[in-house]
Amino acid sequence: MRATATATGELESELSNACYVTQVPTCSNGIDDDGDGFTDFPADPGCASARDRSEVDVACSDGIDNDGDGDIDFPDDLECSSPNDTTEGGTPACGDGEDNDGDGLVDTADPDCSSTSDRTEWSNGVCDDDADNDGDTFVDFGGDPGCDSIVDPDETDPVPTPDDIRARLLVVFDSSGSMNWNTCDDTFTDGDGSDECPGEDVACSTCSASGCGDGLPNDSRLAKAKAGLSSVVAAFGEVEFGLMRFHQRAMNFSCPSTNASNQSGGWQGAGAAPCGGGFNAADLLVGFSQENQSDLLEWMDGDAGPAGAGADTPAGGDVEIRGTGTTPLAGSLGSAQTYLENEELNDSFAACRPYRVILVTDGVETCGGDPSTAAAALLAAGYQVNVIGFAVSDAGAQASLNSIASAGGTGSAIFVSDEATLAAAISDIVDDTLLIEECDNADNDCDSLIDEGFAKFCDRPSGVTALTECTDPGEYVCDGLDDNCNGFVDEGLLNACGECGAVDPEVCDGIDNDCDGVIDPPGTCDCPAPQPEFCDNMDNDCDGSTDEGLTRVCGTDVGVCTSGIETCTAGVFGGCTATGGSAETCDGTDEDCDGAVDEGVTMACGTSTGVCEPGVYLCVGGSFDTSTCVGAVGPSAEICNTLDDDCNGSVDEGTDPGTSCGSSTGACMPGTLRCIGGSLICDGATGGTAETCNGADDDCDGNVDESVPTGGACGNDVGECNPGVLTCDRSTGTFVCVGETGGRAEICDGIDNDCDMNIDEGDPGGGDTCGSSEGVCTPGTTLCSGGALICDGAGTGGAEACNTLDDDCDGLVDEGNPDGGADCGGTDVGTCELGSEVCQAGTLVCVGERGPDTEICDGLDNDCDGLVDEGNPEGGDACGDDTGACMAGTTLCTGGMLVCDGAVGPTEEVCNDIDDDCDGEVDDGLDVGAPCGSAVGECQPGIQLCEDGAIICDGAIGPEAETCDALDNDCDMAVDEEL
Repeated sequence: MRATATATGELESELSNACYVTQVPTCSNGIDDDGDGFTDFPADPGCASARDRSEVDVACSDGIDNDGDGDIDFPDDLECSSPNDTTEGGTPACGDGEDNDGDGLVDTADPDCSSTSDRTEWSNGVCDDDADNDGDTFVDFGGDPGCDSIVDPDETDPVPTPDDIRARLLVVFDSSGSMNWNTCDDTFTDGDGSDECPGEDVACSTCSASGCGDGLPNDSRLAKAKAGLSSVVAAFGEVEFGLMRFHQRAMNFSCPSTNASNQSGGWQGAGAAPCGGGFNAADLLVGFSQENQSDLLEWMDGDAGPAGAGADTPAGGDVEIRGTGTTPLAGSLGSAQTYLENEELNDSFAACRPYRVILVTDGVETCGGDPSTAAAALLAAGYQVNVIGFAVSDAGAQASLNSIASAGGTGSAIFVSDEATLAAAISDIVDDTLLIEECDNADNDCDSLIDEGFAKFCDRPSGVTALTECTDPGEYVCDGLDDNCNGFVDEGLLNACGECGAVDPEVCDGIDNDCDGVIDPPGTCDCPAPQPEFCDNMDNDCDGSTDEGLTRVCGTDVGVCTSGIETCTAGVFGGCTATGGSAETCDGTDEDCDGAVDEGVTMACGTSTGVCEPGVYLCVGGSFDTSTCVGAVGPSAEICNTLDDDCNGSVDEGTDPGTSCGSSTGACMPGTLRCIGGSLICDGATGGTAETCNGADDDCDGNVDESVPTGGACGNDVGECNPGVLTCDRSTGTFVCVGETGGRAEICDGIDNDCDMNIDEGDPGGGDTCGSSEGVCTPGTTLCSGGALICDGAGTGGAEACNTLDDDCDGLVDEGNPDGGADCGGTDVGTCELGSEVCQAGTLVCVGERGPDTEICDGLDNDCDGLVDEGNPEGGDACGDDTGACMAGTTLCTGGMLVCDGAVGPTEEVCNDIDDDCDGEVDDGLDVGAPCGSAVGECQPGIQLCEDGAIICDGAIGPEAETCDALDNDCDMAVDEEL
């Protein structure tokens, strides 16, 4: 560089040595360059990427009320059509006279415009339209509790009743950029499996996962995970699901690229740790509701949604989970806890229904947080955390996810690789949370009833006289009483004679004393004697009659059954007069006489018409509980989708809006908005035609005869006397000759200006001094030649060159960087950047090159060798704790972050002579002192203690062999038995 003094004499310094400057892009230099309080990408909305060289925000994202109307930025300022709009001024889209959404309808003629102040012609649902549609003073999703998402079709939700309380499961879904990779390795699938950005089918030779080579773009982790979750949402109506994704900001639509940090669809995630600007968190997409299934599926159906139109989807209108940015697991779990705690505050059934978090992710924390600590906080607040690792094969990553699951109270993570195994894993979690009544003296299904549908028992010998026992204790004391309240007395305890205790010994008295069916068997009597009559078709009592007067009780008195009498005839008892049972019905009685009332009785309910599925009514208290059709999928409001949503046998009935659509401007005729083929169609509308010169508005744009093609040449065409063009006169609707020109004085232009068939005659404009004496140039004389004035005899300059001369004679030396501008330097691989050749003091020098740096662990190629984080940069150090059962690990660079590889953390302390929780104490803090052993008979209980790594029952006296001492030595509740 050179400095020139302004004083007389023009002192001039010597040229300095050339210096090279490496420039860090503005959006990754760690500085708030535009002073808006946000620094770098992605925190500053003015940064499109980490390589962006400007943080300057456009007017609709800069946090300033630029037009002074009291509203700031998109979406609050209605003049902002998107966050990328460069002005807050202007006219809203519904009042600007243009068809902004390409549907052929302009402004308020578009049914999606409610007024001329609407900022967009796109259709927004009632939960995203800035209006209080149900008059409860609350507006839209996030403000109105009746809106479970932006696509919720109404602002009201059904009020849950005690007989239909469902568990609530909040799914935190990984929406990082790596979800666009296939399930085998970190390879981009060229899309995300959606309709707008499908990507490629992955060959089985590349990745042999399910779905490979089937010709469908369904191989990304994102497509498979959404399909798996969608199948579970559609299958389980017995629980309420909520849905979160990692925080993303709204952008204009763009399909994903190989860079996982770049935007995808209409969304942009965080670029790098520490994920500032609100990106270290999660967004709630769909809140808990008993009728949110269609809203959940809308975010996972592979389509941008109700307002979506591919590349034309407006900012914020992409209703689809997209993969972009980093993985803020800890921040997202924190967002989940905040949401769940707020929900519980307003849940009158919170004490009964379970809440749980399901984290579905393909990787580890990359925003610097501690997800295990966040999971432990959720568990401490009463929320278990299930962790599902999708396509996670790295051992270190699996250990990290296992740690999160352990801290969240669910033991270990579940690892899956496709939609089927994901659906099975979530289904198992759902099964674990279903509210199903059990016989345990508790209200398990939150319906205010306890143990309904179960037979209950008493246990009189133990002092339990009420029907409170769920398990039949059986009859174990022969006392002539129904001790277990099952309708039978001493069953299983009576001897052959139907009495308690031992049978009488057989004596010679003509009676079957031991009830074995034999009277006075041989050896009992010395001589024959009459015997009591016995049902054996013989005259046992020697009275000349056979089997006379023999009867016995038959049947049972359980339930509706009654016992009767059967009579002995010809040695066989028959003719029982008892009343028998029948098939069980729901009436509060025991018709089948099995001791249980109304067991297994259900009534079919619901319908299989349309999208509905049937279920059953349960029998409760002698009548069918028709308030709950268990297992049924019921109807919903009919919408225009070719499905029978309300299950009345008709499809899309009553979904015709019937509102006027189209245009009545000019020659156009409006139509009626109707549901046809599952889509809303403007039926009967007449559109415009190409405009013609006829005094009418043929194309229906409010203008008459505009842009009508001309009708050909008219007038004179000699020399410069050009003909005119037949042009439509909009005032008359007829063609007139416009633009005809006549002759003029000849000038030096190679044209017959005076229309005399001679060109440039008389050297017009010649003979004047011309040229320049500036720089290398010398003057000459003007001469008309070839239709142009030339400076004859002048010494002219040429193109400016880098030589410290004024080559183009403009008074400036080497201006415009002559010969410069070419790329120079080493490479633009990784973080390196090429420089540009700049002309300085007559010499080309390389300016702006950025060279390689030492590789660090940040997910970037710092040394510009084409490899990212190679050689485990900054890794290799010891980490973790080796106290007790814990084992230290080694720092490992993975995913741009240092993780502690191989470390083994603390677990819950158990009695094993090992310091499991790694606090330096062995077997401390255990729950000992509980009673153990038995107090039956001569046994005595002890106290449970932990000694030498094992649980012992201290002080207990156990059973011994039974001896004849009137004591229960073997503690089996019987004295001197079998002695």
